[in-house]
Amino acid sequence: INSKLPLDVLGKVWDLSDIDKDGHLDKDEFAVAMHLVYRALEKEPIPALLPSALIPPSKRKKSLCSMIGPAPGLPASPPPLKDSLHSTPSHGSMTSLNSTGSLSPKHTLKSGQVMNSPTLIYVFQKKKSLADTRQIGKLNREQFALAMHLIHQKVSKGIDPPQALTCDMIPPSERGTPIPDSSSSVGSGEFTGIKELDDISQEIAQLQREKYSLEQDIREMEEAIRHKSAEVQEMQNDMDRETTSLQELEAHKQDAQDRLDEMEQQKHKLEDMLNEVHLKCQEESQLISTLQSQIHSQESDLQNQEEELSRAKADLDRLHQEERQLEQSLAAGKIQLETIISSLKSTQEEINQVRVGLCLYF
Repeated sequence: INSKLPLDVLGKVWDLSDIDKDGHLDKDEFAVAMHLVYRALEKEPIPALLPSALIPPSKRKKSLCSMIGPAPGLPASPPPLKDSLHSTPSHGSMTSLNSTGSLSPKHTLKSGQVMNSPTLIYVFQKKKSLADTRQIGKLNREQFALAMHLIHQKVSKGIDPPQALTCDMIPPSERGTPIPDSSSSVGSGEFTGIKELDDISQEIAQLQREKYSLEQDIREMEEAIRHKSAEVQEMQNDMDRETTSLQELEAHKQDAQDRLDEMEQQKHKLEDMLNEVHLKCQEESQLISTLQSQIHSQESDLQNQEEELSRAKADLDRLHQEERQLEQSLAAGKIQLETIISSLKSTQEEINQVRVGLCLYF
């Protein structure tokens, strides 16, 4: 839990590390668990199946061993814990394996520091280790969590493990049961020799259970709060996106309003121009009406003039005809005058002859 890894990840680490599925972790399985935990802390996915390179030789089947052989850097038989913990070569040991059998440098550094830490050596190497409360050489889930806690305290805070487990460090399933230490072994019926001390121990165990329950509730509440915080953050992000979209829409709306106002102004200008055109059309219509009236008047005058001209032409023709008649009459009068003059001359000659005859006569 101190690793800050999700519970499902820790559960998967436990399932992969408990190779023999006996519900406990021995030293080899615990080394595998530590390796997987620190890979998970490096944000690497936990494999669905444990790679064969991570299976300790002591857990491999004979048939698998004969086919594959021991993994590079892993001894063919379980070595002494201290030696195996101190020897972590980067060229192929358990703590330097990647997905194909070797770890990246960052894994070698961090997981190697933990595997070589005095805390882990102290937890497993002492005759009566702290985590292995029953001294059976294996860890169950609660003891595994306790070992992780002690290692986390040493690695992250530099706090050495205590000489003996305190009451709050005792796994909940073992509270009220004897816990062997380095100085004595106590039987199941000798945990407390005094009734009052036994009552106090039971009360303390009850308080520890309540504390564990409260801590579990607190963790669940914190997890719920984290989920709610994530939901709130997601809602805040959605609201920010909606706000941004709304601002963009407002900007588009303002642009559209500006264009609408500009088009409205253009509309007013066009309406003014249209009114001016209408006025000009009315003036032109009036002018056309006036001109049409003038044209009608001029056409009437022209018609009258044409009629007068026709009458004048008729009078002129009549005068021409009269002139021709007068000329004809004049010509006839001239002829008649000439005849008369000729006749007068003849008569005058006759008169003259008569006068001459008279004169002669007398």
